[in-house]
Amino acid sequence: MARIQILLADDHTLFRHGIRSLISAEPDMEVVGEAANGGDAIAKAGETRPDVVLMDIGMPGLSSFEATRQIKRNRPETKVVFLTMYDDESYLFEGLEVGASGYVLKDIPSAQLVAAVRDICRDGAVFAVGKLGFGALVVQRGEHPTTHYCVISAEECCPS
Repeated sequence: MARIQILLADDHTLFRHGIRSLISAEPDMEVVGEAANGGDAIAKAGETRPDVVLMDIGMPGLSSFEATRQIKRNRPETKVVFLTMYDDESYLFEGLEVGASGYVLKDIPSAQLVAAVRDICRDGAVFAVGKLGFGALVVQRGEHPTTHYCVISAEECCPS
């Protein structure tokens, strides 16, 4: 069974190292690269050809949204998941518009992040995970990421 290859894109070195440690403990996942800004994320995605990019919002330089747009244009098969502290509906929808496959808040339990990555790789689900202040948890599955949303619990989406 092939391991899920993950690129970490976050401007906080300590956070990247923590996520790397989390991912390294999973037998079916591996971190293939790290980037500290949007431009580096595009370059590293081209070099490492990851299955998933865990992308922070608000990194210096090129915006994470533009970086995602370019990664998806160059490698449509790569899934981009925003892993962010921003509990912001406009960021969620902008992420979906540029082709992100998920929106995950950084305050979720680690098991839910790992489950979210597996779910996205398995069926390409588009969802937001976390207790989003603008209305609980938003989930959408299917080909049109800006339509047909429903609200479910984080446990239904990504059980621990």
